[in-house]
Amino acid sequence: MTETIPTASARWIDTADVAKLVRKHLKKEFPGVKFSVRSSRYSGGSSIDVRWTDGPTANAVDKVTAPFSGSKFDGMIDLQYGARTWYCPEHGARTGETYGHGMGDDGPAQSRCCHRAELVKMGADYVHTQRGMSDELRTELEERVARETGRPYAANGWDDRAQCWGSQLLYRLFVDESR
Repeated sequence: MTETIPTASARWIDTADVAKLVRKHLKKEFPGVKFSVRSSRYSGGSSIDVRWTDGPTANAVDKVTAPFSGSKFDGMIDLQYGARTWYCPEHGARTGETYGHGMGDDGPAQSRCCHRAELVKMGADYVHTQRGMSDELRTELEERVARETGRPYAANGWDDRAQCWGSQLLYRLFVDESR
C-alpha cells in the first residue's frame, strides 16, 4: 500500500550534508572499502561523485547511492525531473516520490522503510559513481582471460578482432565481480 505524501513537508538537505550521508551509508554497507566522495556545485545545480578502486561492483554501490539523488533524468525525452526521498538514519534512502515529469508516473514511488523515515529533498541533483581497476586486479583478470581462452592476454599478441573480444571479456569480469 502506498502512502499519500504531503508535498510541502519535505525537509531540504544541502549537497554537502548529502555527501556526508552517502559516505556514512557506503561505509556501513561496504566496510573496509575506501571511497572518495566529493560534492560539486555549478550553475543550475550540484552533484556528488563517488570513486573507488576494485571493491564492490558499480551496480552494488549504485543501489546505495542512487536514492540520494534529488533529481531523475528521462533520456527518452531529455527531461530532468524532481524526486523526494524517504531518509532513515538506519536504513538509508529510498525514492519517496517523483514530480514534474508529466508522463503519468508522478506520485508515490516507494513507501517508507519504518516510522523513523523522514521525507526529504536531497540537495544534490545526481550521485555519479565510478569504479577504478588496480594494476594488480588488471593482471589477475588478464591471467584469467588467458586461462579461459587458451591464449596469452597481450595487447600486441592478438589480431584486432581477438584483442577486442579479449578486452571485452576482461571488462565483463571486472563489471560483474566484487573484490
